[in-house]
Amino acid sequence: MGEAKRQVKKRKRPSGSDNPSAESAAGSLNEGHATGDARGLSGQVFGGSAIEGLPRWVIMLRVASYALLGVALAFVACFPSDSVLVERGDALWAVAIMIVLATFTLASQAWHDGAGEVGGAGKGFPGHRAGVVFDALLLALGLWMMLGAFACSPPGNLRMATNEAWLWLAGATLVVSGRRLLTSDLIRVSVIAIVTVLAVVLGLTILYEAFVSLPALRAEFLADQEAFLRRAGQDFEPNSAERMLYANRLLDGGPGGNFVLANSAAALLPWGVVVSLAFLRSLFARREQSDAEDSGRVPFNGPVLLLVAVALLCGAALMATKSRSGMLSCLFGIFWLWSDRIKIAFLSRNRSMLLGGAVLVAAIGLGVLVFGDSEWIETAPASIRFRFHYWIATLGMLLQHPWFGAGPGSFQAMYPQFRLPIASESIADPHNFIFETLASGGWIAGGILLSLCGLGYWFRKTSGDRDVVAESLGDAAPFSRLAARAIWIGSLVTLGVVGLFQLAINNGELAAYCLIAGLALLSFFWLSVRLFSQVLDQQAQTRLMVALLKLSLLHLAFSGGWTVPGVVLPIWLLVAMLVPVGKNARQESGATKQLDSGDAQRRMTLVSVSSLVAGLVVLLVFHSVALGPVEKAKRLLDVATADTSRGDYSSAIKVSQLATEADAWSTEPWLTKAFAASSGLLSSASNPQRRHQASQLREVWQSSMQEALQRFPADWTLYARFSDQRLVVYQCSGEAADLEASEKLLHRAVQLNPHRVALLAQLAVVAEARGDVQRARELADRAQKTSLLGGNLVRNLDRQMLLEPRQIPAFSQVGATLAPASELLRPLLPESAEPRPSG
Repeated sequence: MGEAKRQVKKRKRPSGSDNPSAESAAGSLNEGHATGDARGLSGQVFGGSAIEGLPRWVIMLRVASYALLGVALAFVACFPSDSVLVERGDALWAVAIMIVLATFTLASQAWHDGAGEVGGAGKGFPGHRAGVVFDALLLALGLWMMLGAFACSPPGNLRMATNEAWLWLAGATLVVSGRRLLTSDLIRVSVIAIVTVLAVVLGLTILYEAFVSLPALRAEFLADQEAFLRRAGQDFEPNSAERMLYANRLLDGGPGGNFVLANSAAALLPWGVVVSLAFLRSLFARREQSDAEDSGRVPFNGPVLLLVAVALLCGAALMATKSRSGMLSCLFGIFWLWSDRIKIAFLSRNRSMLLGGAVLVAAIGLGVLVFGDSEWIETAPASIRFRFHYWIATLGMLLQHPWFGAGPGSFQAMYPQFRLPIASESIADPHNFIFETLASGGWIAGGILLSLCGLGYWFRKTSGDRDVVAESLGDAAPFSRLAARAIWIGSLVTLGVVGLFQLAINNGELAAYCLIAGLALLSFFWLSVRLFSQVLDQQAQTRLMVALLKLSLLHLAFSGGWTVPGVVLPIWLLVAMLVPVGKNARQESGATKQLDSGDAQRRMTLVSVSSLVAGLVVLLVFHSVALGPVEKAKRLLDVATADTSRGDYSSAIKVSQLATEADAWSTEPWLTKAFAASSGLLSSASNPQRRHQASQLREVWQSSMQEALQRFPADWTLYARFSDQRLVVYQCSGEAADLEASEKLLHRAVQLNPHRVALLAQLAVVAEARGDVQRARELADRAQKTSLLGGNLVRNLDRQMLLEPRQIPAFSQVGATLAPASELLRPLLPESAEPRPSG
């Protein structure tokens, strides 16, 4: 064994080429990908094996798989589904693409598996069984999440839970498919290049926001806040906590491009920096080798200038996002990628390498001075402390719900029950990919994730510097060129279609993004595929992929994004590239199996057709229970919302009812219906012609609230929202039943979110209005003490705007009446405990 390892280390490539397989694959992409028909190509498809008679439809399925891979990359770049959009169904189209991709891949894979008997060690996983276990763990994680979605609903919402669970399952199938697709140097470089180009375009949009659009918005907001909020469709009271948070995000937050959150965008920007530096490193190494061997030199000056520009652009955009975790992960990736050269530079005192490092450090320092500020740096320890608050609360959640945690899609609703009293932030995820997996699937899901990490690490350690590429459809030079071209064309077509559609609906920003991204992809096509696949040898490729994976996981260890397709899809593909499918025993020995046998062809055709049928069944189920209902309900709710804004409450209620029938799992149709009914009820009180509708509207309103709460009993925001509606109706009509119902709803909301000052204060004033003064004083004291925890100004009582629990005589003229909690609670608090001013 030791002798074999020594022989592997002594093996050298022929002079003049660091990566002959990639150089062959990267030959003229504009040439025909085959010299003959499909049978001529099929003889080279499986690792150069002379397999005759491969059906044309198998090749077409495989090419379609690669094209769909490009479609998925471009689609999630345009629609990353950030923040809570996954739970709302925004990622379902991306899931559909991944289901079709997996179907085509597994259907064509049957013919690859038929090329030789499976067994023995190959050059992928050291042993076929380990690879099977890896795939099984991936699928088990996705299926466990889907099981958790149903097991945890209720108290979670089944629609939100399954929307996220589908993403987990689709991600598992994507990695399983990617392990079989991303098997040649040219294909892997193509994927890395496309993600990098999209990151560059994202960086351009972020810099435009940072220096043009955001300063204009901020100036407009500061000039006239009321007019700005009206145009934005926001209705925050002056001096309220909600307005303060909105202003803080607008004035202090970083740009995010297509992402909702700057931290999510910061997960991709390091790709531009690290990939550029990796290619620069390989270019310099190739130049030195060419000079030493007096062989043909590769283009140098132009690519170097372009790569330096890309690195600087992405680095500047990363700093503009003000993401500390993004910058930390980028620096870690650079250091890890160049750690061996850094050591050599210091030991040999190489002046050029030391000078390059000094320039890099100076560029980072300059970026911090330009984009950073004292507050951004000073608040870093507090940001870390907040993360520990999130993780401690998540552990508390797991102690009560060990099997599935909160379940997929329910963390944001359940987190306030376990939030530390000192913490005040409302978060959508635990800001750590391991804790997010635990929170969505319990200890079993966390164990599966750690097992996958351990198995992948073991593979990398045991594979060493060996050629880890399996001989499969992507390895033959003609097919590698065809596959790479399919990936690029899939991305370009997707950008074109999305851009035209966005232009048709007057979304100029996204249309411009698609145009710039398409032009950038075309510009980088020759450079990335024909040049970099030649200079980036396999060891450098592996080092680059490991660096990208490590920096991405480091970023996700302190930030959200683990269930954001625009962030996590490139990470899934990195895992697939680093843990490929190995050769089977027959391929390893160089033997092949002829496919002319009728029995063999019938068997593989049966497997392929079965895979296609199974994929079609999954796609139909997915459309019938997820994509179809969600999309239909969205269209109907848009109409209902427009009807409500026009005052056509009867039509809004009817359309909302159709939405409830279209999507029986979601709470959104019932929320829209309840709001339309309550708005109609308020309108009927001031309109004599509509008063006869009041009883019917009240019945619709109450039944809609009940239906919504049955579908998501763990969501405290539903109780708070319906309590507000009850109080507004009470201000209008003065019916005691509404005040009593509001108190019950608030009581449940406080149980689900015990440390929210606004809820405690609102419940206190409602209890006082109903005559329970002792309870009101206890709640007021609790609200006052909670407002002092953490030293957060947003918690101050004078920033909590409460609905006054009294009938308003001129309600039709003045509308709902609010007052600061500090004012309404003053009679309930002793003089020594009066709330402090917010300053």
